[in-house]
Amino acid sequence: MKENDEILVIIKSLEVRRSNDKKAHNSRVYVFHEGVGPKPLFGIANGERWSHPTALYRKFVLPKVRKEMNLDSGVSIRWSQKAGCSCGCSPGFVIDDNRGCRDVFVSVEFALKQPELPGI
Repeated sequence: MKENDEILVIIKSLEVRRSNDKKAHNSRVYVFHEGVGPKPLFGIANGERWSHPTALYRKFVLPKVRKEMNLDSGVSIRWSQKAGCSCGCSPGFVIDDNRGCRDVFVSVEFALKQPELPGI
């Protein structure tokens, strides 16, 4: 991969559920890399839980989450390392809205943008 290669985030699945967390006040978005899945202990051991490409998530994932949840652009969505747990094992985005607490699970895959080939 070269420095100027553009990375794409492909959304494989997006599921919105009512949250089971009785203490939560805001909705949360958890993003998992395809092939890794929600394995917190593995993610903690290999450092993945502390090194997320949040700029790519904001560009590719959050617009689809906004559309799926019918959120307008005025609703704040912020990254939190401790979105799902106070120890930091469940990072994600916190949605500051008061329309009920929901959890959004997004599975993504990364790809390099293919250069456009000149006409043959």
